[in-house]
Amino acid sequence: STEHDAKRELYDNMMSGISRSVYREIRRLSLTRQIADVARLNHLDDENSMLPPSQFAVFVMGKEDPDVKPHMHLRSIADRYELRIGLDNSKMLSVKRRGASDYKEASNAAFQWLGLPSAIDPALTNRDMALALYTSLNTPRKA
Repeated sequence: STEHDAKRELYDNMMSGISRSVYREIRRLSLTRQIADVARLNHLDDENSMLPPSQFAVFVMGKEDPDVKPHMHLRSIADRYELRIGLDNSKMLSVKRRGASDYKEASNAAFQWLGLPSAIDPALTNRDMALALYTSLNTPRKA
């Protein structure tokens, strides 16, 4: 009985470790799919820009909720917040915070950044580029 209990405990510990590993791998694959679905807007911006790529990820995503207005996401890499900013009226749609960091300076910079020429295509503003990417990524595909 004692030997059986020891074997059972060893088996349970092994299965628990395997389950955690499998869960982490599934989560990694899911995140990879999500990242692939993201269009970065500021990755070509200069580090001296209002939203330097080393500090902020500015992006639009595909497969967003159809009832949500066109918007972009601004994620602070260090301060752990993410803002959703509407592209049609430049209003804050939502804020996700994982800490107490203040995001007001970044949101003000984002509203100004939207009016600047895009580093991707200087003939367009950042707002125009974000809207074009959003529309492209969220247009229903024909079967």
